[in-house]
Amino acid sequence: MVMCERLLGVEDMYTDDSIGYVHMIEQSLKAHHFFKRDDEYMVREDEVLIVDEFTGRVMEGRRYSDGLHQAIEAKERVPLRFESQTIATITYQNYFRMYNKLAGMTGTAMTEAVEFENTYNLQVTKIPTNLPLIRQDQTDLVFGSEMGKFRYVVRDIAEINASGRPILVGTVSIEKSELVAQMLHETGISSYQVLNAKHHEREASIVANAGKRGAITIATNMAGRGTDIKLAEGVRELGGLYIIGTERHESRRIDNQLRGRCGRQGDPGATRFYVSLEDEVARLFGGATAKRFMGKRGGEEMDEAPLNMRILSRSIESAQRKVEEYNFEARKMLLDYDQVMDKQRKYIYGLRHEILEDHDLTEHLHRMFENVIADIVDAYAPQDKLPDEWDMEGLEAALHSMFSFEFDVYAAGDGEPAPLGEDIFNQLLREYARREALFAEELREHFQGHPDEIYAAISPEKFARKRFHEIESNELLRIIDEKWINHLYEMDYLRESVRLRAFGQKDPLLEYKQEGFELFEGLIRAIEENVVQMLFRITDPARRHRIQPGAARHAPGVQRERMRDYQYTGADKEAGRSFTAMDASRVNLAAAAAPKSGAPSKREPVRVVEKIQPNDPCPCGSGKKYKKCCGRVNT
Repeated sequence: MVMCERLLGVEDMYTDDSIGYVHMIEQSLKAHHFFKRDDEYMVREDEVLIVDEFTGRVMEGRRYSDGLHQAIEAKERVPLRFESQTIATITYQNYFRMYNKLAGMTGTAMTEAVEFENTYNLQVTKIPTNLPLIRQDQTDLVFGSEMGKFRYVVRDIAEINASGRPILVGTVSIEKSELVAQMLHETGISSYQVLNAKHHEREASIVANAGKRGAITIATNMAGRGTDIKLAEGVRELGGLYIIGTERHESRRIDNQLRGRCGRQGDPGATRFYVSLEDEVARLFGGATAKRFMGKRGGEEMDEAPLNMRILSRSIESAQRKVEEYNFEARKMLLDYDQVMDKQRKYIYGLRHEILEDHDLTEHLHRMFENVIADIVDAYAPQDKLPDEWDMEGLEAALHSMFSFEFDVYAAGDGEPAPLGEDIFNQLLREYARREALFAEELREHFQGHPDEIYAAISPEKFARKRFHEIESNELLRIIDEKWINHLYEMDYLRESVRLRAFGQKDPLLEYKQEGFELFEGLIRAIEENVVQMLFRITDPARRHRIQPGAARHAPGVQRERMRDYQYTGADKEAGRSFTAMDASRVNLAAAAAPKSGAPSKREPVRVVEKIQPNDPCPCGSGKKYKKCCGRVNT
């Protein structure tokens, strides 16, 4: 830590001014020590690509989050790219649950039968094969070291290949596949094919030739999944395709998929796994016990002369079951957390669907108007206080700030909160109807004198009304999408933070549900307030962008283009982007409200530096968004 502070030129990284460095250093350490090239990722054409650990394929378009991908790019000396923005998330489990009926067929479902039943309520039934299975699944060979294992693998490949029998060598990563290929080349064997994420474009031709006499195919998990490797003439007499697994995977299902590459449709074949106690699964789960046992049996001699003992194979299988149980619990926990997001997701998606399908948004907008007014009235004229204690000036200022409209709050009601809110709501409806009619009339006048082929099929009145409702729906969708994207980030941070509360004897999932609901309530309020404020700014004649008089005013092309885009002032756009409704807005609305008419207006400060928006790249160069880096500290 002292070295980092000296290199960065700061005295203490955990001060407010330097705390942003801590996250960058953590991500850099992860990139250098936890993520290996040609294992978790690969580099192609100056781009870091994630490799799927289960299929061995490149996950196109996927990037690590929270600056980790940028740290890996810096490690590999490739151009840094900005972090991608998440606009929607869903787990596979909840995605599949969206279907009314679920069914599937696979040759490796029995090992996951419990998870299928618990997650999807699906029963797994075993169906007999079309032809009897005559494949020979041989006992695992266990080695003390990884390099001793690979030397033995190369020796067996050379011996089996001498008879002309085709061989498929399965590896767990690109790095291991290239290591086997290099060792074969060093022994004088050059007639082999390598299939991994780097050579995926040749997959079809490589798999098609994998069953030919004398073929050696070195592949990751991606090779020929679910396909029949056809055996060439004379190969059946040699015993069929021989499968060599260089390492046990975390999931037995992946191992069974590798075994399933041979012995299909009654073909002969054989499989064998070569396992070392330095492999990931054995090392993390049970490797120490097995290594002590092997030490008693011969120690270093086991590197070159492996043990073929069922007790060690059972130990490896037990380790796999432990990993599968751990991964199942992790997926189950992820699903529990996503259930909270799933309810919120359905509400937001349902709202968007209604807006897209409903051509008349009057009901939606009136409901938003009513909710916003109720919140403001409750903040300044609460029911638990007497009318003499109400802050009518603050109420009037808050309403003007929100709706850009002067309300007559003193003439409303008879001293009861409900009539007060109803009267304000009625005033608002009348004002919005007036602005809507005025806006539609202006559009009609602009286009009536210059019809063209686009608008010839519709009357100017209907066109103006239609375009106004399009503005309403576009603003609704834009604000919903913007707020939902920010909400996803907030929920991600909440899920990460609640885990630490287990140390305080609190249930993290329960805490996530409670605070997630509060965030969602804030999201709905923010959407309603932003929509209402933006629509009243757009329809405000004093704020709306006017076409300047002069020659440009009488140019039909310019006029139609401007009105078609419905541009409004940059200040309005800025207000629409930066306005955020917080829970504390109820008590801060008066302070943020615009001054009443007749009062001296406050002079706006001159901005000499361009304002940094929350979703803009952070100027510190981290590659993260400003709100998740230095902006997070400033707030």
